[in-house]
Amino acid sequence: MTSPTHPKAPRYLQRGLFDGLKNFRGLEARISALATAQERGEAFEVFAEAYLATVAVEKAKQVWPGASVPPSVRKRLALTIGDNGRGRHL
Repeated sequence: MTSPTHPKAPRYLQRGLFDGLKNFRGLEARISALATAQERGEAFEVFAEAYLATVAVEKAKQVWPGASVPPSVRKRLALTIGDNGRGRHL
């Protein structure tokens, strides 16, 4: 497995946020307990990166969290940087 690329991954791994989880409900509870919406979003992004990196996903060759998507890919997919919850943003 490759190392995580999300810049906040070390923070949540050191805090043990994902340690000993048995199911998605447990993950939801831990993430919901984080203090801010920003933290909750970052923690879920870290989880999503790890999930996609470890589970066989057909046609997914690479996973880039947040603003780490290469500019050429952002341009090709017409993605902009920002998070407003309405799609097509990084």
